[in-house]
Amino acid sequence: MAKRPVEDGEDEGATSKRSRNNSSLRPVSRAIAPSVSLPDQIDVDAAIQLRKTEILSLHRAINQGRKSTNTRAWQLLPRSLRRRAASHNLLRIPSRLREKARAELRASNTTAKSRSEMRRKAPERTLLGFVRRRNALTHRAARPDRRWLETHLWHAKRFRMSQDKKAQDGGAGTFGFSLAESPHQKSFRASDNQCLGKTKIHDASYTTIFHLSSTSSLKHPELATKRLQLLLHLAGAAHGWEDQWTLGTHICLTTLLQRPTGERASRAQCLYLAPLAPIRILWANRCKQQHSCYIFVHPAGEHEVQTLLSQALTAVNNETNHSSKHVTCLHQRWDVPVNIHIKKLSNAPAPTIAAGTTHTRRGKAHSINTVDSSSLEGFNIFEVQDTARSSLGNVLEPAEPSTRAEGASLRYYRHIIHERFSSYLEPVDTYRVMCFSVQDPRISFPPRAAAKESSEKYVPIKKLDELKREDVDTAKFFSYKKLPSFSKGELDRRRSKTPPGEKFLPTKADDRVPVIVIVNPHSASSLWDYTLLVPRGWGLPFWQSLMFGERRLAIGQQQLRQLHLSKGMLSFPHDWVSSRAYAKLEQRAAQERYHAWALRPPAKRVNYDRPDTYNAHPFGGMEVWYEAMNNAANAKLDSKLILMTPVLSTSWPRLLRALQKEPVCATRIRFVTLWQRRAFEAGVAIDPLPPVLSTLQQSFVPIQLVASSRGVFEIGATLHLPASLDDSRSWRLALKATKREKLQARSIIDTLECGPVTPHIGAVTTGNYSLTAGRGKAIGSISLSTWLELEKREEMLIAEAGPRQWGKCKQYERPLSHLLLVRNPHGGRVRIASASLLNT
Repeated sequence: MAKRPVEDGEDEGATSKRSRNNSSLRPVSRAIAPSVSLPDQIDVDAAIQLRKTEILSLHRAINQGRKSTNTRAWQLLPRSLRRRAASHNLLRIPSRLREKARAELRASNTTAKSRSEMRRKAPERTLLGFVRRRNALTHRAARPDRRWLETHLWHAKRFRMSQDKKAQDGGAGTFGFSLAESPHQKSFRASDNQCLGKTKIHDASYTTIFHLSSTSSLKHPELATKRLQLLLHLAGAAHGWEDQWTLGTHICLTTLLQRPTGERASRAQCLYLAPLAPIRILWANRCKQQHSCYIFVHPAGEHEVQTLLSQALTAVNNETNHSSKHVTCLHQRWDVPVNIHIKKLSNAPAPTIAAGTTHTRRGKAHSINTVDSSSLEGFNIFEVQDTARSSLGNVLEPAEPSTRAEGASLRYYRHIIHERFSSYLEPVDTYRVMCFSVQDPRISFPPRAAAKESSEKYVPIKKLDELKREDVDTAKFFSYKKLPSFSKGELDRRRSKTPPGEKFLPTKADDRVPVIVIVNPHSASSLWDYTLLVPRGWGLPFWQSLMFGERRLAIGQQQLRQLHLSKGMLSFPHDWVSSRAYAKLEQRAAQERYHAWALRPPAKRVNYDRPDTYNAHPFGGMEVWYEAMNNAANAKLDSKLILMTPVLSTSWPRLLRALQKEPVCATRIRFVTLWQRRAFEAGVAIDPLPPVLSTLQQSFVPIQLVASSRGVFEIGATLHLPASLDDSRSWRLALKATKREKLQARSIIDTLECGPVTPHIGAVTTGNYSLTAGRGKAIGSISLSTWLELEKREEMLIAEAGPRQWGKCKQYERPLSHLLLVRNPHGGRVRIASASLLNT
């Protein structure tokens, strides 16, 4: 571009405005002469001093933006440290943020109180107020339908308890207790992720315990054991009465079965025995002519266990008085008298213990006379799932063993806890019982990571078999009825006198507490790895030590049920359809669902009268199961299904006669599994009795459902069988379609989901979305005849598919075995799910 010529009258040195602006924007490049040299060193302090004003202003702007008035002091805290009253109380805010909080309070009308002012002016800070609060807590803990556990005050600060806020004084509890339902944390996914890498601990001290004891003569001490075995068998225990369990080295996890009533109640004469509740049986040590055992059951099944035990005791007494010649599974001598006693232990601590008052006055511990002795008979039960085996090893400080059996249990416990020997655990070690004494956990609080001990303290691996054969002495644990001898204040005063750097060691006057540890090394049939039994009055000290640390997570009732769902386990009583506890629970839940639906406006609630949402029982209730039973009974089944069931030859005629009879509406739902049928048919054919009901058509089996495609299954969703084998084949082909056939398969699935369904033959009892599996999961029950039909269809479809071709299969296949249709209570499309049988 050429330079503009200078006109007349214009200064040649002057430039126009346009040229001046362009020259100011245009960068000027200057070449460095070869004679100009750069400095060898740069003075950093001088350079920073030149920009000091700009740097300080930048820092000031950053601090003002961080501490702006739009963000209060309590909002700067992490989520785990935020409290609702933190913005009005300076003492709840860390010291680094108190200046900002004080300025915010100064701008408002709130006056912050110091710690001394709160102590001086608050009436509850006095000794009289402390006594008044403790009396109020003790009165609340003594309510019969809302009893407290020893860890209630710890859970009440961190969990939503089982209480109705609308009712006065908390409303009714759960199973007679005020239990922790769900934590205060809001993020469900974050909580689920935290469960994967943390030690999960659950307080199951609400379990009901029955103590069974028998005493015989000195000449025949073995009859005490035989008579207890017969009592357990007649009461309906599937296992636990065999000779292998009477040693007390293992605890038996079994099922309580419904026994027949009437004249022939002493023998199993039902083809299918309905399970009523899961129980655990632990035999105690035998003392001369006396033997005893303990039955653990959920409080919801307490009534049924007590009823069956009373019936069994009556049957045993009748046999003793009349000297009948009935043949039993266990040989008995009826001419020798044996005294049997059944006692229900108190599963709730004393109100003073639950309220935290374990001492009458400062410096003096409770004596047995000040607390009801019946409240000290029970014990605390802590379930611990710890993959690293570090929680119990850090908390339990074993004391010097006093007996040989205690020393053997302690050595075996060290083998179990130590990580080096985890590969040597065998399935025989499942539910192994170990009993030994430990130091007061408050002395070693906070628990530290256990140092790696030398191999000299461990018994060689060759002697593990000898340790397994050692007897377990649990008499010391069951007879221990002693509260802590020293208060926490006394222990703290002793700890303060310990020289710095030295460990606070126990003395001879400190308590040695006997505990029982039951180990379950990675068994698929149980959810937990350890079970810790602690005497009454020691629950809170052990619980605080177990929960100390960042990788500890307490489990509430909702989280426990979610873990059961992810593991494929039945949750009692929510999934046990045959129990009386489930009937009461379901009827009450149905009424609550109806009231919640009725409170919503008509325009904002589901209209169940529409054809697409038609459901005879949208709110659940036992009517759903009665209708499902009738639907299964009226369904036409092929008699060839009998040949598929693994029954004895002597049972086939009875099954055929049962199918030929007309279905009868039952007042009680039978609930069986295939493994129970196989186990008990050996004792059924002693004296055949024709069954009154059509057993195959009126029995239910528990199943687990996994979504094959989309959908989340809700509680109360009905289960339907595909109309024919062709429909099952169409579902499988559409779900196994490749990417090229994706659109066509999607249209086929839409057509099948909107099609009609057959009458329901079961329902969902627990359902949710599983974050671990990435799809919907549920637990439900269907009729036994429907399950046999599913097995027959599955066998035919597998035969049609032929051998598996690995090169043409997907990497992540959908579950397609035993397909069922699921329809949620609010209606809509049906979803497809894969079913698998569960054991009770």
